[in-house]
Amino acid sequence: MTERCSAGIAGGMAHPVLAIAAGRPHGPAMTDPRPVRPQSPCTGVCAIDPASGLCRGCRRTLAEIAAWSTLGEAERDRVWAALGSRG
Repeated sequence: MTERCSAGIAGGMAHPVLAIAAGRPHGPAMTDPRPVRPQSPCTGVCAIDPASGLCRGCRRTLAEIAAWSTLGEAERDRVWAALGSRG
């Protein structure tokens, strides 16, 4: 028997709570160990701090901002990791 959401959520897919209770994987988070994050660190507050050279919103450098659309997954991971230490 497959548990289905009675409300038909997401086209009748198995309900995630029931799948968890049954001990089965239920979505991308179960198959992809990377954290779910936005496509870009941009917060819409785009202003470069002259003292640090970092964007006041996302804390990226101008070079990182300019290259973002062409960066591969590994390079984006590196930028995301660096943002955590930029306070």
